[in-house]
Amino acid sequence: MNKKIKSLLFGGNLWYFAEGMFGPLLAIFTQRIGGDILDITSAWAVYMLVTGFLTIYIGKISDKFNKEKIMIFGYALNAFFTFTYLFVDSSLKLFVVQAGLGLAAGDSLYAKYEDKKVMA
Repeated sequence: MNKKIKSLLFGGNLWYFAEGMFGPLLAIFTQRIGGDILDITSAWAVYMLVTGFLTIYIGKISDKFNKEKIMIFGYALNAFFTFTYLFVDSSLKLFVVQAGLGLAAGDSLYAKYEDKKVMA
């Protein structure tokens, strides 16, 4: 397997592991800002929907742009929206942050490093 794809897969899996560990904390955080179980599940649904749709969309248009810049932009957005949790004090702001994190997660760039012989 290509060294670059291994690095991307390792980093992606590490990130998703950390994100999975964040789930219970999101529930506590949502309750502290006055949310309930519906707000928690809605915030997670917003994140998953935005991520799903944008992964497909960005995957289609990414061939027209510099993939490294897209990836750097995604990481920068992820850092920015993770930082904005500090300013969340309502469910609506939580939804906006989750949508932003979904936007940041929507860049999948594995196709650049795939082995064309294996895929055929």
